[in-house]
Amino acid sequence: MSKRFLPTKTKNRTVSIVVCAAILLMLTSVFSINAQESSPEPPQKQTQNGVDDLNYHLSSDQLSIIPISINGQQIEVPAIKYSARQAIVKGVTILIGEIQAQGQVDSTLNALAKSLPDWGWHTILITPTQAYLALKPPEAETESKATNENTEAGNVDENANTSSLSGDNQPALFPQVDLKSNTLQAPVLEYTHSDYLMFIKALTQGINTRFAQQPGYQVIYANGKSASALIALLSLPESPQIDALIVNNTYWPSTELNRLLPQQLANLPMPVLDLISMSDNSWAKQTSQARATASKVNLKPMYRQREIIGGALSLNQQDYLAKEVVGWTYFLGW
Repeated sequence: MSKRFLPTKTKNRTVSIVVCAAILLMLTSVFSINAQESSPEPPQKQTQNGVDDLNYHLSSDQLSIIPISINGQQIEVPAIKYSARQAIVKGVTILIGEIQAQGQVDSTLNALAKSLPDWGWHTILITPTQAYLALKPPEAETESKATNENTEAGNVDENANTSSLSGDNQPALFPQVDLKSNTLQAPVLEYTHSDYLMFIKALTQGINTRFAQQPGYQVIYANGKSASALIALLSLPESPQIDALIVNNTYWPSTELNRLLPQQLANLPMPVLDLISMSDNSWAKQTSQARATASKVNLKPMYRQREIIGGALSLNQQDYLAKEVVGWTYFLGW
């Protein structure tokens, strides 16, 4: 056999190997696709109020469930907790964040909850969601459904009569009334101030029942609309007893209810730390000066308004807010 035929045979053998490999890859892909189509899909993980998500990211000793009752319905509110890392425990600080549509945990509040235990405070972090406020009694839901059906039926009849009078090709014209300027209109919420107040009341009762054995002082830190509802709750005669209140970016998106906050805050019996910043909501900025003035006029003791860094805090600033809170507790003599 001459040497000049060796390269040709080697080339043909290489081509055959490549073709066989390509055929094997095609058969493997076809079999895998058929196997995927024939095999059942794994069940999707269901989450309720974010409990499963928190269970995935946190250990069992960092997550607690607070059962509360609203309109005769039982719901479970997850709470993130951190234990004090000092020999002498100062007390417990309950952090209630701004209401979130999907229950996302506020990173700034979570960093504060992690930092306060270094100064001897137990911390409990709660993030309200809209699902907690959309609960209605079963009979109310039935009546509401029946009312909506009757209203829709009435609208259909009225539209039919109007269209018959105005002609088949001419749409019915309805006048627009009670229009206001955009600057005077509050956002349309899926819940009312009373709904939020009912939730905050049930939540504080559940917290007191669950963590009443904690020694030391009890402080509540609240953000946004949660702070507004908590101020309104503490202004009532039968309100929960706490040792101090911290509010941040407090507001309610209603002109009438927002104007009540300064006087309500000035009449509270407990010490109050009022935190403001440049990143506050415009509703909160409208009453920031009025809150300080009302507390001064009413000679409210132990009131302090402090301007802090706004927005999400970086890793280097995580202890900043904790030092601000702890410094105020030192001012109180704790």
